[in-house]
Amino acid sequence: MKKLIVSIILMFLACGAYAQIADTTVISTETIGVLKRAGGGMKMDKVRLSREERQILLSDIGGIDYNADWNKAKGWRAAGISMIAGGSAVAVVGLGYFMGAAVAGMLGIVIGAGTAAVVTGAVGGDSNAAAQETSNNVSNEVSPHIAAGLIILTVGAGTAAAGIPITIVNCKRLSNIVDEYNAIHNPAPEASLSFGPTRNGIGLALNF
Repeated sequence: MKKLIVSIILMFLACGAYAQIADTTVISTETIGVLKRAGGGMKMDKVRLSREERQILLSDIGGIDYNADWNKAKGWRAAGISMIAGGSAVAVVGLGYFMGAAVAGMLGIVIGAGTAAVVTGAVGGDSNAAAQETSNNVSNEVSPHIAAGLIILTVGAGTAAAGIPITIVNCKRLSNIVDEYNAIHNPAPEASLSFGPTRNGIGLALNF
């Protein structure tokens, strides 16, 4: 009984040690697996690679070191994403500023012109002229703020729009490097057409 208990304990210890070893990803230039891009990083067989592991794989893909190309594309991708995020935030601020100035101007014209017309008419003056003058004054005060809001909105939207193609192009460059690795290490099997027995009877079968 004592020997059985000791054997069971040793078995569990061995399983634990094996699990620790099995969970450790050891990458070399000879490692073969299905590689996928994960943002600015990589996954091999659904396991995310560390920076060091990625550098090892990139160091020799078909005899070419792709580390510099990867880092360059990754940096531009990050810049593009920052442009989209930052530009969108600036555009929202500009839109809010523009809308606030426009609404304030409209309210100022309606309320100010109406009040001026009533007051001027009550004292026997030209109410229409007073209303027009007030409208012009409010418009002159609000116009610079509206213009500023439009400028901020345009700059932000332009920055975000410029970041979109930068992000797309450099994501494609990263994916191309991954595709190059898979083309070398995981070539697609050739398809073949044969005639003979199949699961549904006798006929043509496309094998790949």
